[in-house]
Amino acid sequence: MKDINQILQDVFKIRYLMPYQEMVITRILENSKEEKHSYDLTILPTGSGKSLCFMLPALLFEKRYTILLYPLLSLMNDQAGRFENLGIPYSLICGGMDKDARRNELDRLRKLESKILITNMESLLILQSKNDLQFMRKKLELLVIDEAHTVSSWGLTFRTSYQELGRMIDLMGPHQCHAFTATLDKENEMNLRKMLFPLRKVNVLRASADRENIFYAAIRTLNFRMDLIRILQGENRLPALVFCRYRKETERLASLFSPYFKSSYYHAGLDKEERKRKEEEFSRCGGMVMFATNAYGMGVDKKNIRTVAHLSIPDSALDYLQETGRAGRDGEPSLAVLLYSPDDNGGLKDVFTKRQCIRGGILEKMGDASYENGCCACSVCSGFFPSCGEEEIKKEIRKFFLLHTEKTLLFFLLHKKKGGLKGWHKDEAAKALRILEKEGTVKSFLGHLYLTKRK
Repeated sequence: MKDINQILQDVFKIRYLMPYQEMVITRILENSKEEKHSYDLTILPTGSGKSLCFMLPALLFEKRYTILLYPLLSLMNDQAGRFENLGIPYSLICGGMDKDARRNELDRLRKLESKILITNMESLLILQSKNDLQFMRKKLELLVIDEAHTVSSWGLTFRTSYQELGRMIDLMGPHQCHAFTATLDKENEMNLRKMLFPLRKVNVLRASADRENIFYAAIRTLNFRMDLIRILQGENRLPALVFCRYRKETERLASLFSPYFKSSYYHAGLDKEERKRKEEEFSRCGGMVMFATNAYGMGVDKKNIRTVAHLSIPDSALDYLQETGRAGRDGEPSLAVLLYSPDDNGGLKDVFTKRQCIRGGILEKMGDASYENGCCACSVCSGFFPSCGEEEIKKEIRKFFLLHTEKTLLFFLLHKKKGGLKGWHKDEAAKALRILEKEGTVKSFLGHLYLTKRK
């Protein structure tokens, strides 16, 4: 077998392995010498170098194959790009390929011109049904399932082909099957094991989902646009990725922010070519703000994102950690900031509004109590980025005086009377209107807002 350290330096240009990388790679190489099959699940935080854990061993297997299974085409292309840059032979088979291209990739694998196949679940099902991978039988050393949390979270809804994955593993009989993910709570881990490895012994390596270089902040805001501009204009806050709930919202905000930053938007409604163009533009640009739906949650491989912002309280800790994990993949200090309104009722509301450690609350939802006594690196524990308090309210009052005349504000309020003032509960808006109508001054209205929020 080739020398690991030599390959590490010559091929990957890396001097040493991180502790968890060394543990996983050592296990894979030791398993390759055993007669029995092995089934592993590795949960390592985003940015910890999971790809190297299977890329390096794949080069060490003599005349044996490795299959890398990804949920998204963008991730397949990212992995292919890594191999391309390192000069490592590989084959990629995905939907939409013509017969000649597919046949050419399979021929290269048969001849061992490449020993690594990059594909997705749907393409693997087709290849298996046509017996196109029969030549791999008893020569398939490693089947890797990357972003394995999608097996349980997507497999029960819109990617039902994932429900066939356990059967596929039995049919193909890899010597080792290894699932990797960055985020997996206890419930999804249980579902994943049932779907992939029913009745099998599974070796689990779980590191904390915490990313120590990310500072978590929550701001109860009165003005999303102004507060987000203020945050992103801070030192070392770009490039930034801003997650929105709706496609139209990404487009609208990219337009609104264009006078302040180079801005773009990304969502699943764009065609493949436009998505690819936007990904490449964001990858190249050092000072850009990308407004995106969760379609960008896994596809991004930009190392130096300094800020990830959310404009509504997320529903699950798993999704939130997956998305904020796009920040600081280069290991440098980064910010994950949530801006929310008083009436936002997202699933993690208790984590962000209870004035307790944000990091600890998120990790607790994942079954990790690492920071039960506080972390000193979130807005609650450190006192930085406080939720809107007295000073923030005063600033908003000054903004109102600067931006609106009394007549304009009165007109706005009276036309919002039925639905309530945006960002405020209906009863608060109604009370404010009564005071305004009685007193007839903008100052009394703003004073009411100030006193209400100060309580």
